[in-house]
Amino acid sequence: MRRWFVAAVSSICLLAFSASAFAAFGWEQFKDRSYGFSMLVPKGARQIPLKEGKGWTGVQFDVSKDTQIWVYAKQGDFYATPEELRKFAVKASDIPANNWTPIKEMTGKNISGFKWLESYHASGNSHWVIAMLGVGPKGDFVIFLGSNDAEYHAYEADFEKWFSSIKVF
Repeated sequence: MRRWFVAAVSSICLLAFSASAFAAFGWEQFKDRSYGFSMLVPKGARQIPLKEGKGWTGVQFDVSKDTQIWVYAKQGDFYATPEELRKFAVKASDIPANNWTPIKEMTGKNISGFKWLESYHASGNSHWVIAMLGVGPKGDFVIFLGSNDAEYHAYEADFEKWFSSIKVF
Protein backbone atom coordinates (compact mmCIF):
# COMPACT_ATOMS: atom_id res chain seq x y z
CA MET A 1 0.00 0.00 0.00
CA ARG A 2 2.80 2.43 0.85
CA ARG A 3 4.42 1.68 -2.51
CA TRP A 4 1.20 2.61 -4.33
CA PHE A 5 0.87 5.78 -2.26
CA VAL A 6 4.43 6.80 -3.08
CA ALA A 7 3.80 6.06 -6.76
CA ALA A 8 0.49 7.98 -6.74
CA VAL A 9 1.92 10.95 -4.90
CA SER A 10 5.00 10.84 -7.10
CA SER A 11 2.96 11.02 -10.27
CA ILE A 12 0.81 13.76 -8.80
CA CYS A 13 3.75 15.60 -7.31
CA LEU A 14 5.07 16.48 -10.64
CA LEU A 15 2.54 19.20 -11.07
CA ALA A 16 3.88 21.12 -8.22
CA PHE A 17 5.76 24.31 -8.54
CA SER A 18 8.01 26.06 -10.99
CA ALA A 19 11.72 25.44 -10.65
CA SER A 20 12.38 29.12 -10.19
CA ALA A 21 10.02 29.34 -7.23
CA PHE A 22 11.87 26.61 -5.39
CA ALA A 23 15.39 27.32 -6.50
CA ALA A 24 15.16 31.02 -5.78
CA PHE A 25 12.96 31.11 -2.69
CA GLY A 26 12.94 27.77 -0.85
CA TRP A 27 10.16 26.80 1.54
CA GLU A 28 8.43 28.57 4.37
CA GLN A 29 5.74 27.46 6.75
CA PHE A 30 2.40 29.20 6.28
CA LYS A 31 0.08 29.00 9.26
CA ASP A 32 -3.33 30.60 9.62
CA ARG A 33 -4.65 30.24 13.16
CA SER A 34 -8.01 31.84 12.37
CA TYR A 35 -8.83 29.14 9.79
CA GLY A 36 -6.83 26.45 11.53
CA PHE A 37 -4.50 25.16 8.82
CA SER A 38 -0.82 25.12 7.95
CA MET A 39 1.29 24.04 5.00
CA LEU A 40 4.55 24.73 3.25
CA VAL A 41 4.59 27.33 0.49
CA PRO A 42 7.44 28.63 -1.65
CA LYS A 43 8.95 31.81 -0.23
CA GLY A 44 7.74 34.80 -2.14
CA ALA A 45 4.53 33.19 -3.43
CA ARG A 46 2.01 36.00 -3.87
CA GLN A 47 -1.06 35.70 -1.59
CA ILE A 48 -4.51 36.73 -2.79
CA PRO A 49 -7.60 36.62 -0.51
CA LEU A 50 -10.46 34.46 -1.79
CA LYS A 51 -14.18 34.97 -1.28
CA GLU A 52 -16.52 32.56 -3.07
CA GLY A 53 -19.79 33.35 -1.29
CA LYS A 54 -22.01 31.17 0.87
CA GLY A 55 -19.40 31.41 3.65
CA TRP A 56 -16.40 30.19 1.64
CA THR A 57 -13.26 32.29 2.06
CA GLY A 58 -9.56 31.57 1.94
CA VAL A 59 -6.30 32.34 0.22
CA GLN A 60 -4.68 31.74 -3.15
CA PHE A 61 -0.91 31.48 -3.58
CA ASP A 62 0.50 32.28 -7.01
CA VAL A 63 3.56 30.07 -7.16
CA SER A 64 4.34 30.62 -10.83
CA LYS A 65 2.53 31.75 -13.96
CA ASP A 66 1.04 28.26 -14.33
CA THR A 67 0.91 26.90 -10.77
CA GLN A 68 -1.33 28.03 -7.92
CA ILE A 69 -2.45 26.80 -4.52
CA TRP A 70 -6.01 27.51 -3.37
CA VAL A 71 -7.20 26.99 0.19
CA TYR A 72 -10.95 27.42 0.66
CA ALA A 73 -12.40 27.24 4.15
CA LYS A 74 -15.89 27.50 5.57
CA GLN A 75 -15.78 27.94 9.30
CA GLY A 76 -18.33 26.77 11.82
CA ASP A 77 -19.87 23.64 13.26
CA PHE A 78 -22.29 23.02 10.35
CA TYR A 79 -19.94 20.57 8.65
CA ALA A 80 -20.58 19.82 4.99
CA THR A 81 -21.17 16.32 3.70
CA PRO A 82 -18.63 14.73 1.36
CA GLU A 83 -21.08 15.26 -1.51
CA GLU A 84 -21.37 18.99 -0.74
CA LEU A 85 -17.59 19.40 -0.66
CA ARG A 86 -17.19 17.46 -3.92
CA LYS A 87 -19.80 19.69 -5.59
CA PHE A 88 -18.01 22.84 -4.39
CA ALA A 89 -14.62 21.47 -5.53
CA VAL A 90 -15.93 20.70 -9.02
CA LYS A 91 -17.35 24.22 -9.34
CA ALA A 92 -14.24 25.93 -7.91
CA SER A 93 -11.82 23.93 -10.09
CA ASP A 94 -13.86 24.08 -13.30
CA ILE A 95 -13.08 20.39 -13.86
CA PRO A 96 -16.10 18.11 -14.52
CA ALA A 97 -16.96 15.58 -11.79
CA ASN A 98 -16.35 12.59 -14.07
CA ASN A 99 -12.69 13.66 -14.39
CA TRP A 100 -11.98 13.22 -10.67
CA THR A 101 -10.04 10.14 -9.50
CA PRO A 102 -9.77 9.31 -5.78
CA ILE A 103 -6.41 8.84 -4.12
CA LYS A 104 -7.43 6.04 -1.78
CA GLU A 105 -4.29 6.15 0.37
CA MET A 106 -5.06 9.73 1.41
CA THR A 107 -8.74 9.20 2.09
CA GLY A 108 -10.12 8.34 5.50
CA LYS A 109 -10.61 9.58 9.03
CA ASN A 110 -8.15 11.30 11.35
CA ILE A 111 -5.53 12.13 8.70
CA SER A 112 -3.41 15.29 9.21
CA GLY A 113 -5.93 16.66 11.73
CA PHE A 114 -8.97 16.17 9.46
CA LYS A 115 -12.00 14.47 10.99
CA TRP A 116 -12.42 12.97 7.53
CA LEU A 117 -10.51 13.58 4.32
CA GLU A 118 -10.93 12.72 0.64
CA SER A 119 -8.08 13.29 -1.81
CA TYR A 120 -8.36 13.45 -5.60
CA HIS A 121 -6.47 13.97 -8.80
CA ALA A 122 -8.52 15.75 -11.48
CA SER A 123 -7.72 17.00 -14.94
CA GLY A 124 -9.59 18.79 -17.66
CA ASN A 125 -10.04 22.12 -19.37
CA SER A 126 -6.25 22.27 -20.01
CA HIS A 127 -5.28 22.06 -16.35
CA TRP A 128 -5.19 19.58 -13.51
CA VAL A 129 -5.37 19.65 -9.72
CA ILE A 130 -4.58 17.56 -6.73
CA ALA A 131 -7.28 18.21 -4.15
CA MET A 132 -7.92 17.54 -0.49
CA LEU A 133 -11.53 17.86 0.69
CA GLY A 134 -12.35 17.44 4.33
CA VAL A 135 -13.61 18.60 7.67
CA GLY A 136 -11.23 19.93 10.28
CA PRO A 137 -11.79 21.09 13.85
CA LYS A 138 -12.78 24.62 12.73
CA GLY A 139 -14.80 23.80 9.62
CA ASP A 140 -14.70 22.58 6.03
CA PHE A 141 -11.68 22.70 3.69
CA VAL A 142 -11.13 22.36 -0.04
CA ILE A 143 -7.42 22.63 -0.86
CA PHE A 144 -6.08 22.51 -4.42
CA LEU A 145 -2.73 22.63 -6.07
CA GLY A 146 -3.20 23.23 -9.77
CA SER A 147 -0.92 23.53 -12.76
CA ASN A 148 -0.36 22.74 -16.41
CA ASP A 149 1.00 19.49 -17.86
CA ALA A 150 4.62 20.64 -18.11
CA GLU A 151 4.93 21.53 -14.45
CA TYR A 152 2.82 18.52 -13.51
CA HIS A 153 5.47 16.28 -15.01
CA ALA A 154 8.50 18.03 -13.56
CA TYR A 155 8.53 18.46 -9.74
CA GLU A 156 7.83 15.23 -7.86
CA ALA A 157 9.86 15.78 -4.70
CA ASP A 158 8.61 19.34 -4.19
CA PHE A 159 4.97 18.36 -4.51
CA GLU A 160 5.33 15.40 -2.18
CA LYS A 161 6.84 17.71 0.41
CA TRP A 162 3.94 20.19 0.03
CA PHE A 163 1.21 17.52 0.07
CA SER A 164 2.53 15.92 3.25
CA SER A 165 2.88 19.30 4.99
CA ILE A 166 -0.85 20.14 5.02
CA LYS A 167 -2.36 20.06 8.52
CA VAL A 168 -5.57 21.35 10.05
CA PHE A 169 -6.01 22.17 13.73
